[in-house]
Amino acid sequence: MFLITDLVGWAPNDQKYELDSRKKISESFAVLFSELAAQNDVKLIRKILSVAVERDDRMKSAGFRYTDGRLLFQIRNHENGWGSYQSNKSTSTHVVVPVFANGRQLGSVEIHFTPLFSDGAVFSNPTYSWLAIASGLCFVLFLALMLRTLRQIDPSSVVPERVNAAFDSLAEGVVILDDNEHVVLANKAFSEIVKRPVESLFGIKLSELGWRPEDDAFGPEYFPWITAFSANVNRVNDRLVLDIQNDTRTMLVNSAPILDGNQIPQGMLLTFDDVTELEHQKLKLQNTVSNLEVSRKEIQRQNKELFYLATRDPLTGSYNRRFFYEQFDVLFSQAQEENKSLCCIMVDIDHFKKVNDNHGHDVGDEVIKMLAQVLESSTREEDVVGRYGGEEFCIVLPGLHIDEAISVAERIRLQIYRESHKVLPNDRRITASLGVATLADGSASQSELNKQADQALYAAKNAGRNQVVRWEKQFNDQPAEETQSENAQTTDRISLTDDPHHQLEVKNLKLQIRQLEKVADSFVEQLQKEKHYDKVTGLPNQSLFYDRVHQAIERSNREDKSAAILVIEFDSLSTNQSFLEKRISDDVFTQISKRLARIFRKTDAITVLNTTINENCTVSRINQNDFGILIADIPDQNKLPRVIDRVFSGFSEPVQVGENKIRLPFRMGISMYPNDASSAEELLSHALIAKSNADNEPNKGAYRFFNVRRGLAINGTETLVKEKIP
Repeated sequence: MFLITDLVGWAPNDQKYELDSRKKISESFAVLFSELAAQNDVKLIRKILSVAVERDDRMKSAGFRYTDGRLLFQIRNHENGWGSYQSNKSTSTHVVVPVFANGRQLGSVEIHFTPLFSDGAVFSNPTYSWLAIASGLCFVLFLALMLRTLRQIDPSSVVPERVNAAFDSLAEGVVILDDNEHVVLANKAFSEIVKRPVESLFGIKLSELGWRPEDDAFGPEYFPWITAFSANVNRVNDRLVLDIQNDTRTMLVNSAPILDGNQIPQGMLLTFDDVTELEHQKLKLQNTVSNLEVSRKEIQRQNKELFYLATRDPLTGSYNRRFFYEQFDVLFSQAQEENKSLCCIMVDIDHFKKVNDNHGHDVGDEVIKMLAQVLESSTREEDVVGRYGGEEFCIVLPGLHIDEAISVAERIRLQIYRESHKVLPNDRRITASLGVATLADGSASQSELNKQADQALYAAKNAGRNQVVRWEKQFNDQPAEETQSENAQTTDRISLTDDPHHQLEVKNLKLQIRQLEKVADSFVEQLQKEKHYDKVTGLPNQSLFYDRVHQAIERSNREDKSAAILVIEFDSLSTNQSFLEKRISDDVFTQISKRLARIFRKTDAITVLNTTINENCTVSRINQNDFGILIADIPDQNKLPRVIDRVFSGFSEPVQVGENKIRLPFRMGISMYPNDASSAEELLSHALIAKSNADNEPNKGAYRFFNVRRGLAINGTETLVKEKIP
């Protein structure tokens, strides 16, 4: 380009212009000085040269020299400046102007000019300066053109087809960036993510595609590949959101720097995993879990409400008779095992039928509710108050001696009298009779203790009512007679004859009525037992088992004790069910139940879980091989390993079935309240989970706690006694 412009004359040439200028000056001086020499006016020649040297910075010195070499005059030390130059030819720095007069050369005017360019100042030459500027500009334009050209080149044209095919076969989006964040290579999966053709991605900045961090705390300009490149580290599972074409996608980004031989990053390898659907499913799952949690809480609330309705008397809110007897039975067994005191009080309102007859049943109901409130306010939390029937109530007082129980009964009697005027019109009052019995008098069962309190109650009635009577042994030697039945006609309405035979008939009739009542109570009790207990094993069914668990949880909350559920699965039951008849399997079940009953306390509860077999079944009940055991009122959880030892010891011997013996290896799961659960359902569920995770080895039993508490082992194995089975 430079040569062409120079040839056509477009390129600037200051040297040529300068030489032409100096030539013209020399020619002008030659003509002028020749005229002045002809006039012999040397002074004027000198003056003109002096003025020219002073005004023209290019002239360093000047002088007039004769042809014989003598210097006529000089300006600015011309002799030294001219030096040894002897030629009559002019140069760019030494100009010789001959002066003629009358056709003869007198001498020469010598002018010493400065050099055209200073030594070493190449770029002071405008030509070279222009050349440098033009070259630099061309280089910049060429570089920009090459960069853009290289950026637009399709890398796939230089990448082997098998490599592109391998990249495109990946389900994740794959991108390779250069050190300026420009896309060098991308696969089809990534182009589908950003919804752009692969060819259009080459050369663009990856951060310009519409990314933003999922977490606003990182800031809007956070891109993990930039951080990974600058820190020369790998990053995994960075979450970015891509907003593109009215669609929002969530990505997991993995970034790895591409290093050269000096371990310096030269680019980035990125993978993009679209987890949008997974996030949607996760959100749905979270919503489902939240809804299930709401449903679970609602079910728990309804279960509590149902439990309350099933165990409470609807009129008074006290325990109903069925649940009261269950509580009574637990407290009685506990008192027997721990050798503690236990008292029972029977309460009955005097002449209650007169209240109904004179004031109506509404007032009678208010009297019964008043009585229940007095009983609840006069007893402790650990005491149990239940409505026995009609206007009769029963109270169980654990831990109290007979004198203390009598004091409680007296306090109740007085409080009933004081509070009764609030529910009766005209400031009327009612009284109550109370009978007290204690376990210390030798009651063999809960029903016997209840009977003794009932006998003491009727003794109070016979003694004139409105008093407290303690049970005594002589009450067993005479029939318990009611002086006046609350459901019979009052004496002021019936006039009984004084005939001794008639009185004897009445007495015999009363005895028959009492016997019939006992038979009816026994029949009802038997029906209840058949309803709630298994016919073969005698174990409570699962519904009654749940009730016992609820009771144990309530007592644990009141008395700061613990409870536990053990779920035991006997593997050999399911193994041998194919060849055992129903009679034999029932026998095995009965033997297992008896062993469990010997291992655990009377206050504990044992049941067969999920028992659905009836009398007409054709499949052996031995399919049900899970036993649930409730251990209630545990004062110290550290004693639980002793119970586990008893279980292993109790099933170390095989079960005898006819002429055969069946070993009973088992798995056992244990869940504690309140450590592992907050409800009976959770307690049983967690025990089942622990049981399913327990290891099981041949001829061994294994157990697992649902959780580790107070140093108890989370898993354990005990070897059973090895006996050769014939």
